[in-house]
Amino acid sequence: MTSKQCPRCEGNGWLTRAGKNHAEAVTCECVATCKKCRGQGLTRIEREGGFAEMVVCPCGITDLRKRIELYNRAQIPPRFFRSQIDRYQAKNDDQATVKQTLLRIRDSFVGSLGIGLHGPPGVGKTHLLTALAGWMTLIGGKEVVYTDFSNLVARLRAGFDNGVGENRLIEPIAEVQVLMIDELGKGRATEWERGVIDRIISHRYNAQLPTFYATNYAIPDMAAATTNVDMEFQESLKSRLGSRVWSRLQEMSSPVYLGGQDFRARQPATRPSRAAGRSGVSPVPPKRG
Repeated sequence: MTSKQCPRCEGNGWLTRAGKNHAEAVTCECVATCKKCRGQGLTRIEREGGFAEMVVCPCGITDLRKRIELYNRAQIPPRFFRSQIDRYQAKNDDQATVKQTLLRIRDSFVGSLGIGLHGPPGVGKTHLLTALAGWMTLIGGKEVVYTDFSNLVARLRAGFDNGVGENRLIEPIAEVQVLMIDELGKGRATEWERGVIDRIISHRYNAQLPTFYATNYAIPDMAAATTNVDMEFQESLKSRLGSRVWSRLQEMSSPVYLGGQDFRARQPATRPSRAAGRSGVSPVPPKRG
């Protein structure tokens, strides 16, 4: 169905690009229309007794479309459509260790254990989180939702204000197969915000659903010893979320430290290209905290 020699998609059959609101995947032009199913994904099989049955065509177009749809529903920010763990440029031992950990998770992801990336702004936490989301959807075939915590809270609050039921708003986040929350702990840390994240984390903890997160707030034991870094990182995530949520979160998502200097402070400002990448494999994009 796909051309293994295609220089754009490298035989994957899909390309990623920056959409208007989210990164999006599209079918590569090298994907030829199957003569059996004519691109419909189903083919007719004649059975004994004059019966016929429609079955999934072995050409693979159905699976390809499913993975593309999973990527497009993951809500990855447009800037990070090129993100890939392999191309993350580790600048120190902490970053190299985290990179290798995520590569192992990516290549053999099973079970319910996630990971939490703690570190100051600009060290590549969002790059790594979105790269993992892209891989899990397009290669792993898993349902993933990526969300920024502040945006999540804003959407939920707007829904409540418009009379939308709490269950209808929270369940899609609480029950998704893999959840990735960026900027966890950001905001005012009100009782309402704590209540929202408590419900989401508690549901996922009890259901053993994997959760990944990134935060600018420190691992509790590290916060007291942190010096000469961003002031935000001197406060722990536990103090932002509360002891109950943190207790469950650290059990279901192993916290790791990603240190380093702010990447953005070392690079001139650039406008990201919206052109489709080679299967998402392109030069490393600007990193976000």
